[in-house]
This record gives sequence, structure tokens and C-alpha cells, in this order.
Amino acid sequence: MSMGRFWAPALLGLLALAPGAARAQATLPFAIEVGPAFTIDGLNGIQSYACGSAKVGDGVKWLIVTGMCQGIHGFSANKADQPNNFPSKSGNPDLIVVDPAARKVWKYPLSKLSLGDSFNVAALSASNCAATQVGDILYVVGGYGTDKGARAPGDMVTFSTLTAINLPVAIQAIINGQAPDQALQQLTDPYFQVAGGGLAALNGQFHLVFGQIFNGLYSPVNMSAELPFQQQYLSRDFVFTVNTQPNLAYQSVANVSLANADGSSTVRRDFTLAPALFPGATPAPVIGIYGGVFRAQGFGAYTNPIYISGLSKPAGCPPEPGITPGEDTSFEQLLSQYDCAALPLYDATGQDMYTIFFGGISANSVDPANGALKRDPVKLANRGKKIIQDGVPYIQTISATRRMANGASAGYILPPTMQGYLGAGARLWVDPTLPLSQNGVVLLEKLSCPTVVGYIFGGIQASGPYSTQSTQVPPTVASNQFIPVRVVPGNAQARPMPPAPTPVDVIIVD
Repeated sequence: MSMGRFWAPALLGLLALAPGAARAQATLPFAIEVGPAFTIDGLNGIQSYACGSAKVGDGVKWLIVTGMCQGIHGFSANKADQPNNFPSKSGNPDLIVVDPAARKVWKYPLSKLSLGDSFNVAALSASNCAATQVGDILYVVGGYGTDKGARAPGDMVTFSTLTAINLPVAIQAIINGQAPDQALQQLTDPYFQVAGGGLAALNGQFHLVFGQIFNGLYSPVNMSAELPFQQQYLSRDFVFTVNTQPNLAYQSVANVSLANADGSSTVRRDFTLAPALFPGATPAPVIGIYGGVFRAQGFGAYTNPIYISGLSKPAGCPPEPGITPGEDTSFEQLLSQYDCAALPLYDATGQDMYTIFFGGISANSVDPANGALKRDPVKLANRGKKIIQDGVPYIQTISATRRMANGASAGYILPPTMQGYLGAGARLWVDPTLPLSQNGVVLLEKLSCPTVVGYIFGGIQASGPYSTQSTQVPPTVASNQFIPVRVVPGNAQARPMPPAPTPVDVIIVD
């Protein structure tokens, strides 16, 4: 997860804190409760995976595919752990079916699939894929992992695959101990070669946004230019349609540049993508893109959300179409900049869209002494070859972004916290039987009592804010915890997001 975590944060610059602002209170129309966590026998930890759900048998079952079964890459670990920070043994080796209500799990090894030479099974154990579910089909794109025989050091590549999985068929076959081969289709195309990007469906079209292509071993050895590698950021929104019958096929609609306002390339990856509704009398479905790294200058994280409601005009009409409405430069999301578990929640009464972020990795953190936001310094030693502290900690804070009907946004810190340094690379399994919008947003006005809206599963579990400073071995692991998330309708207190802290310089430690 988060390829490049220890190289991203060195020069993140943010603004000053206004004293006394940290303890103000606001009233929201809901409260969030988390826990207690539980585990399921036979299910190990996994992070940065794809998942989808279907009603099979007596209830909803979930399918887990792709992902890593270890903690974060070990950029600051011993040389024995280098140069490969994504060893093939860490890839998810199974298709996994989970019934979180009954606490049952079933597995089918990828090694037993018989799909022919044209199907790249290795792509199903990759990390940092882009994925989305439409109807009963889970679509999985790209990812970074081991592809034996690939022309790259360590056989490590970014896959160029689009895989379609019929969820009811796959889930039922795996529960029965049978091969789910008939549920799987795949095609290969350079457009789908992406890791750390996002995939979402909107108005009958798919949007594949941002991300990167990385071929070769991802390690600090490579970053010192001692081993060859290839890296290319994808500053684009590739828009396409898909058919699965009789065979999987796609049709390109547009390939839209996602450049910065000044025309420079946007190099954004490892963000949180979530469905949203634009507030109003008739809420409009949009795609929300939150956080991510890196800025072209200074290795900074992105704090301005991007919203996609569609193309600015039909494709093929010069000049080429853009996306609407695009980047919201009027608002900064100050916590949870890396991919993390998120809950989309719409309040029709107040005409407000809330996106709740659960922990993860953040450019800022809450100072327990005064409740203000703080930025930690980046500490380097040996002329930067060793990172003592990367300045981007794991956090336990749960926060929310609110988009209002007038187009303005605000941020909040919610009272509960994650029970541990969790959330990064995790997924929130929203209960599909809840009242949801067409694009998967939970509708608050239709919840009449405290409701478990889903479970956060997996992700990175850290032993402290910085794995570089931890004495625990290993300092991070892939979590196997399920964390119930409850929404409690009714007025509840939260804190308005404090202003951003001042920039912090890089410190060289002797």
C-alpha cells in the first residue's frame, strides 16, 4: 500500500494555526461509533485489496481478491529486507469469501485456477489495484506485483489487466469448494496498466483516474539509482464502457488530462476514492477523490478534493473535453491523505454530503496537548540515506468532510478514535441491504435508529505513529480485524477542523 510513503512527505507545507480554535464545537446530525473489533478464524490480515458483495444463500457474502498479506514496505528496515519491499510471498494467494455476520470464511487458491495462458492469474495477487462493483460484477484493474518472466528486475511490474468477476457465481462456487473459473473474465490493454489509481462507475461509464506505472523493484536501493526501474505518473481520467457478454470487452470514450490549474502535470496516487452526492433538491451522483501524493514540486500531499460529475462535453468535440466540476481549490482536507477506509453519508434534511475518514496515514496529526493540528519534522541521517522519521504519521483520528448545497466545504474531527493505528489500506464494507443511493452513498434520513452500516476490515496495523521508530518486529502488519461502524442519527457534537499548522523543515540528524 502507498508505494513511496517514505519518500512523499519531505516538503509538505501548510498554514499556521489560530490559537484557541482547536476546542470549538459544532453540531452534526449524526454520531459515529466504532468497535468492538473481532476476528474470524482462518482469515489472516490483508491490506490494499479489492472486494465486492452479493447476496448468496442466507445472507450477504463478500469476496476479497488481490492485496498484500504483510505490513507496509520496509524502506527504513535492515538491508536484509531490501531491495524488494513487495516480495511475491506477500501477495494474496487466494480468492476469499467472507460472511462477517456468521463469521465464516472460505478460500480457493489462485494456483488451482485453470483459465488458460491468456488469463494472467498473477494479477489477482497484486497490490494497489483499482476496483469497483457495478451490479453483480466486480471490476479490478492493474496493480503492482510479481509476474514471472516479466522483463523487469525481480519480475515486478504494474499489470495491464481488466478483470471482471461475477460475484454471485464466484462466491457460490468457492463456498461449494469448486473452481470459480466460469465467473472470471480478463482482458489486457495498456490503458489498464496502473497502480495506486482509482476506478469508479458514473452514469453508465467507468472513470480510471490518476495512479502510476512502476516496473522494477520498489526499494530504497532503486531510489539511489543502483538498480534500474521505470516510473510514470498518469495524470488522466480514462473514461470507458464495458460489456461482459458474450466476452469481456471495453470501448474507449475519452482520455482526459487532469493537469493542475497552471497546466503542470498532476502526479496523484494512493488517494481515497469514494462515491458522493452533490447536495441539492435533487442530489447528483459524483465521484470524490480525496488526498493522495505527490505534488510535482516539493513531494507534497494533495489536500484539495476533486469531484467528477461527468465530462464537460461529448468526446470527439474539439478541444477535448474536461471533467466537471474538477478540483475544489477552496477547501483543504487536512487529515488522512493516504488511501484509507471511508464512509459516504448523505443528509437530505440539511442537504449536506459527509465523507468520514477512519485513521490511516496523514500529513498532519492532532496534538493531544491542545487539540491543534501539528506537522512533524522529517528527520534524515547519513545525508538522507537513512530516514529516522518521515514526518507523515499513522493516526487514530476519525474525521469528516462536509460538502454543502452552496458548494462550500468544511472539516470536522469526530469524538471517537480508531482503537489502534489502523485504517490505511483498509476498506469499509458498506452493508448493501441498507438504504443507499444509486452510487452507494448511505442515506442518513432513512436510518431511524443506531445502525451498523458496515465493517472496516484489514489495512495496515502500525505499532505507533512511525514504524521507523518502533521497536516492535515487524513494526507494521496487515490487520485481520473487523471493526463495526455504527451511525447514530440525531444531533451530536464534533470539533471544526483546526487550521493547518506551519511548515516544518527537514532536520539532518548526526
